Amino acid sequence: MKHRIAILLSVLFFGSCSDWLTVEPEDQIDKKKLYADEAGFQIALNGIYQLCAQPSLYGKNLSWGAIDIIAQQYENDPINDYADWYFSQFEYERAEVLARIDAIWSGLYNVIANCNLLINEVSKAPASLFTLDTIAKNVILGEALAVRALCHMDLYRIFTPAPVKGNREIVLPYQASYPSDFSPAYTAQEGMERVVEDLLTAKKLIAYNDTTYHLNQMRYWLNARIMGQYTAAGGTFFNYRGYRLNYCAVVGLLARAYLYKGDMEKAKRCAYEIYSNFHKSKGWFRFHGANDYTTSFANKQKKHLDDCLFAFYNNELLFDVELYLTSSALNVVGVDEIYRNDEDDYRRSLIEQQGTQFTGSLKYRLTGNYQRDNYEGNAIPNMRLTEIYHILIESNFDTNPSESLRLLKELRAAMGCKRDISLISNKSELHELLITDARREFIGEGQLLFYYKRLNKGIKVPGSELEPKESIITLPIPDSQHI
Repeated sequence: MKHRIAILLSVLFFGSCSDWLTVEPEDQIDKKKLYADEAGFQIALNGIYQLCAQPSLYGKNLSWGAIDIIAQQYENDPINDYADWYFSQFEYERAEVLARIDAIWSGLYNVIANCNLLINEVSKAPASLFTLDTIAKNVILGEALAVRALCHMDLYRIFTPAPVKGNREIVLPYQASYPSDFSPAYTAQEGMERVVEDLLTAKKLIAYNDTTYHLNQMRYWLNARIMGQYTAAGGTFFNYRGYRLNYCAVVGLLARAYLYKGDMEKAKRCAYEIYSNFHKSKGWFRFHGANDYTTSFANKQKKHLDDCLFAFYNNELLFDVELYLTSSALNVVGVDEIYRNDEDDYRRSLIEQQGTQFTGSLKYRLTGNYQRDNYEGNAIPNMRLTEIYHILIESNFDTNPSESLRLLKELRAAMGCKRDISLISNKSELHELLITDARREFIGEGQLLFYYKRLNKGIKVPGSELEPKESIITLPIPDSQHI
C-alpha cells in the first residue's frame, strides 16, 4: 500500500487551555532531540491529537461534514461546496469527492504512522525520564495506542462493509509498526479484533492515572475535563482529560468496537462499566438539566459536555463553520419528523428556529459568550453517555428486554420526553427507536451513518428512506491505495 507518512512535530505551551491545545508546527525537529526529554513526548502526543482535529478529519469531514452529509442529516439545498453536494448525492466518482476521500484515507493513516513512531520511542524510553515515572510514560503510550485504534476503527467503518454483511472481499491494513513497509490486511471483523487488542492495552495503561492519581481531572465534569480548572499534580499536561482519550473514553470505544463486530455481551460489559460505575455511582458523567438546553442562545450548553466522554479540540472550529455558512447551509432535515410526538425533548431547542421553520443546529455557532465560545465552542464530541445508553438498550434486548425498556425510559426522561413507551415489540421497533434518538443526539458529530450501516437500515429522508447499498454507505478506497 502506498501512502505518504508525515510526522507532525509541535511546540507545547504550559498555559491556558487554548495555549496547551494549540499546535505551532515546526518545519523540522530532529527526532533524537524531540524524544530527548519528557516535553518532547508530550509535544508529539499533542501533535497527534491536532492532526486528528484538522478539517480533513474530525474537524469537519468525520464530524459535521462529509460523514453527516452522507447520512442525510442536512437539507441538500443550499450546499454550495461542490464536494459536499456530491457527497449528499452519493456521487463518489467526482474529482472533488475523490480528493476529499483521499484526504480522509491518507489523513487517518498519517495519524496512525505518527502514533506508531511515538509508541516506538516511548516504549524504549526509561521511566526515569518522566516526572511521574511510569504514570506519565503509561499515559503517553496508552493514549497513542488508543488513537491508533480509533483511527483504524473509523477506517474499517468507512471503507469496508459492516460485519453484518459478511463481506470478506474488502480488506484494509492494520498498521502496528513504524516504519511500515508491509502490514497484514484484515476484513472489518478481523480489523475490529486488532482495534480491541489496542484498546484493552490502552485501558490498562491509563487506568491508574485517571481513576486514582489524577482523580479530580476526571470527576468534576466539564469544569475539569474541558476547562481544566483543577491543578494536576503532574502539571498542565494532565489536565483537560475530556480532550484526550482518557480511561472512560477508551472503555466507551471498546463498547463501540465490540458492538460493531457483533459481540453483544462484551459490548454490554464495557457499557455497564461506564453506566454503573462512572455515571450512576460516581456521577462523573451526567446529563444536563432542562435549563442548560432551553436558556438564552448565548448561555445554552449547546454541546452538553458533562455527558461527553471524549471530544477533539479545534480552536478554529466555530470560525470554520461560520465561514462555511456564508455560502452553504447546514439546515437539519426532517426536524418535525425526528421529534414527532416528542416535541418536549430538550434537544429540539438546540435547533435554530426562524418563525415556524427549523434551520440549523446550534452546536457549532458563535454566541459571543466567551466561556461558551472558547471552551465548549472548540469541542468536537466523539463519544457520549447517550451512546453508552444505546449500546446497553440494544445489547440487553434479546436476553433482558425489561432492562432494555427501563434504560430507554431512563434516557428519554433525562432528555425531557414525557411520552411513555411501555413496550418495545420487536427488534425492528428497537432499531427505529435507536436511530431516531441518534438523529436527535449526534447532529454534527459523524456517528449517525454508522448506526444505519451497522444495523443495515435505510437512511432516513423526509417521508421515505434510502436502501443502504454498499455503493452509498461504504466509501471507495482511493485507487492509489489498493494493496
